Amino acid sequence: MITGWWKDTGKKEDLLHASELVLSDLSEKIRGEVIDTEIRGAVTVGVGSRVVDSQIIGPVVIGDNVEIVRSKLGPNTTIGHGSHIHDAAIEDSLLMDGAEVSNWKLRFSLMGANTRLTGTPAPGFVELTVGERSEIFGT
Repeated sequence: MITGWWKDTGKKEDLLHASELVLSDLSEKIRGEVIDTEIRGAVTVGVGSRVVDSQIIGPVVIGDNVEIVRSKLGPNTTIGHGSHIHDAAIEDSLLMDGAEVSNWKLRFSLMGANTRLTGTPAPGFVELTVGERSEIFGT
């Protein structure tokens, strides 16, 4: 017998909603390095991670060995281990391990493991679903 909530995560929307439900119970735990960064709400920063000149609005989970520079994250965002985020804005999104994002604004997005978003994207926020080991280059 299952008690509590249950969510079928077969669709992107359901997976993002399940992630939001899990993040709602998050407590703050900063184990990495945070420099010149504003943190509001429940935020977890993993071991070996470095967050510089950024704004993090919880709930947000940042995995181990992640680099975030000049970016805005959250709310309801998870960044997987070993990811690199530069000059980006990411809201209500789930990025798996090894994701790289430079110069993009993401909302309601799901990025598989070892994906890259670089270059100059269209202005404003975009909503993406990107499979693992994919690369998208803006114009």
